[in-house]
Amino acid sequence: MTTNPSRLIEYPCSDGKPMSDNTKQARWIFTLFGGLLAEFRHRDDVFVAADNLWYPVEGEPSIRVAPDVYVVFGRPKGDRLSYLQWEENDIPLTVVFEVLSPSNTTQEMDEKLLFYDEYGVEEYYCYDPDNDELKVWIRGRATLSRVYFQDSFTSPRLGIRFDLTGPEMRVFQSNGDPFLTYDQLKTLQEEEHARAEAQRQRAEQAERLAAEERQRAAEAQRLADEERQRAAEAQRLAAEQRQRAEEERLRAEEQRQRAAEAQRLADEERQRAAEAQRLADEEQRRASQLQRELSESLQRLENSQALAEAAQAAAQTLQARLRLYRQLSRLARAGTATPEQLAQLEQLEAELGGPDE
Repeated sequence: MTTNPSRLIEYPCSDGKPMSDNTKQARWIFTLFGGLLAEFRHRDDVFVAADNLWYPVEGEPSIRVAPDVYVVFGRPKGDRLSYLQWEENDIPLTVVFEVLSPSNTTQEMDEKLLFYDEYGVEEYYCYDPDNDELKVWIRGRATLSRVYFQDSFTSPRLGIRFDLTGPEMRVFQSNGDPFLTYDQLKTLQEEEHARAEAQRQRAEQAERLAAEERQRAAEAQRLADEERQRAAEAQRLAAEQRQRAEEERLRAEEQRQRAAEAQRLADEERQRAAEAQRLADEEQRRASQLQRELSESLQRLENSQALAEAAQAAAQTLQARLRLYRQLSRLARAGTATPEQLAQLEQLEAELGGPDE
């Protein structure tokens, strides 16, 4: 019970009525209350309560109502015995929820609607779980006005959505998560725990596999390092082999060049030898020709000499005969020639053809 010290007026904390008449009504009250707490858990200026008396007028404890669930924007979180509006910056309830039970009468609900309309509620939701029917009133310029919708409605002030397409209404937070009962939350928690445990086991398994993989990777790295070392050694040996091969190639190239040079010199020498042989052969041919010509010349000379000697001998013989002829002719003209001389003279005349003296 709350007491105003200045006027000693009591504001009871309970109206003596039960929060709910049945489990279905209680389940929906708890679901809405818990879902709204979750929706605004990060906002310090939003107060959410359930089955809490609201006194809108100071000094009038009889003017009161106990909504099943309500939300006030602009007020801090915290525990309250009841909501005394004049102590809350005179901010009325922003959004009110009523969950019907079979004991609720039409008159009672009409009076509540009038109360919420008179004292400034912005949004009023009345849900009948037995008939799965949601009635919505939204404040216009001055009064609450009924809003008619089909299948789904989103609260302008709260941002939550009401879905009536199934066998029972479902409420969704602004992020799309559904409002859940405690047992659903517990089941979800257990499922999350099971998933977390499974995830932990998978993580442990993954970590074990990762550790094994790291070991295999380390072993593979070690083998790869050894292989790289062997490859480096093989590369070094190959480089040395290539260097030796290059040196051998260079030596072979030098030998080939020397051999080619020797071959060139030999070819030149053979050419010079061939040319010398040709010249020698030509010289030999010329020498043979000269020898032959010399022999022919000598033969001709010898023949000429023989002819000359013969001619000389003939000339000498002729001269001797001419001298003899002249002597014998003088003797014949002188009449002193003997018959033998005359006969010799005639023979000489016949041989010489009668030459003059």
